[in-house]
Formats: sequence, structure tokens, C-alpha cells
Amino acid sequence: MFFCYITDNDITFVSGCRVIFLNGTISETNEWYHRYTSVW
Repeated sequence: MFFCYITDNDITFVSGCRVIFLNGTISETNEWYHRYTSVW
């Protein structure tokens, strides 16, 4: 499930979303999770 809101055109944001989408869990993207809004 793709639960990421695109707020900035930052490559890091896309990478973080991809990692979450592929893994399906939030692990190393903890910092990203706090920085950006995510919806379960």
C-alpha cells in the first residue's frame, strides 16, 4: 500500500516511500516517518 503524501520534490522523499512500499514496514525510515506525514 502506498501511504505517502508528496509534500516536496525531494529525491529522499521518493526513496523513503519506495523503501516503505517495498519492505512494507518502517525501520530505517523512522526519521523520514517523523519528517513527513504518513497514512496507514
